[in-house]
Amino acid sequence: MSFQGKISQRYPDFSSKKISGKSLWEYKRLGALVPKVYIEGEIYEIDLLNYEFILSSQVISSLKNQISKVKGNFRQSEILQNYNSAKFPDKFLSVKLRVVMSRGLYVRGLVRDICSKLNISGIVYNLVRTKDGIYSHKDCQILSDYFSKEIEKDNEFLSPNFLNL
Repeated sequence: MSFQGKISQRYPDFSSKKISGKSLWEYKRLGALVPKVYIEGEIYEIDLLNYEFILSSQVISSLKNQISKVKGNFRQSEILQNYNSAKFPDKFLSVKLRVVMSRGLYVRGLVRDICSKLNISGIVYNLVRTKDGIYSHKDCQILSDYFSKEIEKDNEFLSPNFLNL
């Protein structure tokens, strides 16, 4: 609960935040020292919904499977290599949180900061954004439903190849 209220959060190393004309991710990819830049924001609500122990092998297997589906150059090989060489405990403590926070803050950054304060390791492996500004997930439509006529004509309509991704 100490994270509720006004906070100063460090931008992630792979952020598009620009410093001296370069994005933070560019510094990281070049192997240069990434400037530490902070954003001010507020955590309005943070609720612990559930926690349980789960087998780490299940989580890692699921993560690897999801990463392998990503198209484009998003460091998948590097990430998978890190997972393959890392030593994990037999079980993870899985925590489900509900967070309401101001724009510009990062949920993964919040998890990083909470884990740091608790002196534990942690990852985000299931992030669901339910609201952004005035828009809620209830306002959203499934792309395949929206483009159903186009997909009927061309089954590859929403494929990564068709979209040049």
